[in-house]
Amino acid sequence: MKSSESRYTKGRGETVLAVDDDEALLPAIVELLTMIGYRLITAVNGQHAIEKYKKNHPDVVLMDRNMPGMDGVEAARHILKFDPDAKVVLLSGLDSYGKDSIEPSLSNQLKAYLAKPIQIKELSQVLSYVING
Repeated sequence: MKSSESRYTKGRGETVLAVDDDEALLPAIVELLTMIGYRLITAVNGQHAIEKYKKNHPDVVLMDRNMPGMDGVEAARHILKFDPDAKVVLLSGLDSYGKDSIEPSLSNQLKAYLAKPIQIKELSQVLSYVING
């Protein structure tokens, strides 16, 4: 990866709960976000994400929409029911899905919806905006 860290909006040690069932993508997200100043907690499915959220209260949740078992939409619903102020960002690799495909009551509570593949510059800007308001 060719990069210049100055192009990215850096974190200040905020905690991100990264949730993805993709065994190749999750470590890459951890490495990239750690490199630009975030602390990372990981989960590999929706149920695991809920447990990690309740235990750690991260600053933001970065969650894959499409996972086996409990998907990201259902996990987001549970997290937001537990903590209405939770900052949840959903990711999707499927073009047919979008924020508009989620019921409005949940969609309005999501802080962002990003398409995969993720561009680190865009992700860093979205995380900064979501965390800092």
